[in-house]
Amino acid sequence: PGTDSQEQAAELESDAYFLDEISKDPVAAEAALRSSFGLMRFAFVLLRAHPRREAIKRYDALLRNLEAKDLRRFHETAQYFALQMVHAAVAAGRDIQSFAALCRFNPELTSEGYIFWHYTAETLAKGTKEFIPPDVAPLPDVISVPTATWHPDLTDDAFLAAVRGGTLQKWSVPVVVRLSFLLLRLGRRAGMKELLGQVRQLGARHHTVVANETLAFFTMHMVHFHALCAGADAGSFPEFAEKCGVVLDPLLYRGYYSDLLIFSPEARQGLVAPDVCPLPDVLPSSTKPKS
Repeated sequence: PGTDSQEQAAELESDAYFLDEISKDPVAAEAALRSSFGLMRFAFVLLRAHPRREAIKRYDALLRNLEAKDLRRFHETAQYFALQMVHAAVAAGRDIQSFAALCRFNPELTSEGYIFWHYTAETLAKGTKEFIPPDVAPLPDVISVPTATWHPDLTDDAFLAAVRGGTLQKWSVPVVVRLSFLLLRLGRRAGMKELLGQVRQLGARHHTVVANETLAFFTMHMVHFHALCAGADAGSFPEFAEKCGVVLDPLLYRGYYSDLLIFSPEARQGLVAPDVCPLPDVLPSSTKPKS
């Protein structure tokens, strides 16, 4: 009893110590803020203590002071990105008290490659002195942060019709998972062809993380693999999701691809091989494992 509250108190104390250290010691601040993770933690503790405008003022002042002392290069776009993503995560509705808790609910914040979900390296390089809008996917609105969903309110037929008709709202990785599952009914080759076509059409309409051909290929491959292994390649998508929920994880790709590779222009507009771990083999139905 009391373990959770003790851990929370320790996390709160750690955040307070972090802010105190970087506020008093420029060298400690340079070490802590050289990473995206450090910037996000700094943004979090300021947003917890101050209204957004005042938090931005303090955030900007400390970072400019480090540049003036030749301790850290100022980067307007990367710094704003860190603050905006943290504020969006905080505004998503949970009562988050510590940065460690925020990361437990939003593990993507811990990735140094997270910024490449939204920017190409070429565009990011232009944003040192002024904020440059993202060219891969827009930054989330702090006021309204949509939850990733596979649209359980729609039947499989209604979902597929909405995708093919271009009327489906709120695309996300779970949407690509469901679409992959349903299109595999056409056979892998035909299903993959339609999936990649839908992703290309989506990319022509919207800047979004899931308008990525490599990510789509990876998603269908993993859906196929898990469906065969679990004997869930038939039936409805809700039944598949119940058995193979792991494929709904938007960060599943990290076991196989680095962020830098999967969000590169080559991966978004074509198919690239994994750089972390090879994809698992998809077994034919006659040889799928027995549970």
